[in-house]
Amino acid sequence: MCPRTGIEPMMNDVKFIPSAYFPDSQAEIRLSICGKIVTCKYENKNQAERQFYLNGQRLETSFDKIRNTPYVIVDKKVLTDNCTILIID
Repeated sequence: MCPRTGIEPMMNDVKFIPSAYFPDSQAEIRLSICGKIVTCKYENKNQAERQFYLNGQRLETSFDKIRNTPYVIVDKKVLTDNCTILIID
C-alpha cells in the first residue's frame, strides 16, 4: 500500500507532501493548524521542478522516494494566522 500524501501534522512540524500528480491547474484550501489559519495553494505553471513557498519565502525541499514526490517540513512555530503555503509545479 502506498503512503498517503497531503498535509501531515507531527509533534513539532507539519509535513506538506502533495501527490506527484494533481488533476487541475490550481487549488486552494484553508485549514487550522495548531490554532493558526493556514492557506495552502497549488498552481501548475509547467515548471521543471516543484517549489514550495511560505509567505513568499522559498523553502528547501526534500524528496520522498516511496511517494516519488518532493515535500517540505515546516516548524509549527513559524506558522502564523493567515500564512500561505504556495506549491508551484
